Amino acid sequence: EAFNQVIRYKKHSLNDLFRYVQIFIISNGIDTKYFANSDKEMDFQYTFYWTDKNNNRIDNLYDFALDFLPKCHISKMISRYMVVDDTQKNLMVMRPYQYYAVEELMKRGGYIWHTTGSGKTLTSFKLSQLLSTNREVAQVFFLVDRKDLDSQTIEEFNRFQKDTVDMTDSTDTLIAQMKDSSKKIILTTIQKMSNACKNDK
Repeated sequence: EAFNQVIRYKKHSLNDLFRYVQIFIISNGIDTKYFANSDKEMDFQYTFYWTDKNNNRIDNLYDFALDFLPKCHISKMISRYMVVDDTQKNLMVMRPYQYYAVEELMKRGGYIWHTTGSGKTLTSFKLSQLLSTNREVAQVFFLVDRKDLDSQTIEEFNRFQKDTVDMTDSTDTLIAQMKDSSKKIILTTIQKMSNACKNDK
């Protein structure tokens, strides 16, 4: 009902005001969810419960407010953990497990593993994007192991940020990109990277 109320307000009375909103929070006091704003039709399946690091759901509005709404956290969610889908022209907000994964990977490194359709590419993209803005990181290499995954990943990355990935056609091209400090994110295959590491150049 709360979700439908937001949709009604957007359509009929508060559309201009709602254009300034990036994240909506809906609650009946017992169950609380958040979701990204959009100029397109919004879908209830993209409303998310917030959780703690151990994936325990924080449903209650009061507890949600204490955990999700402190100034530092909500501003971090808006500035770092939202992505514009460039193809669909749609705003996306990360799920809790994606947020915690990126936070931990930024601190300690590690790997991303999850089931199909869980948003691994979005998590990987956001991690790559945040690492590429770190002054201590010269370049971010995103390695994939199959050509079909290569194409799929590049398409997804470019959805999230147009032309963010330079696709390498050959080992020589990869080596040239590695020498170009303006190339912050390079997506390539493990095989090409292996060849580049063995190459005298």
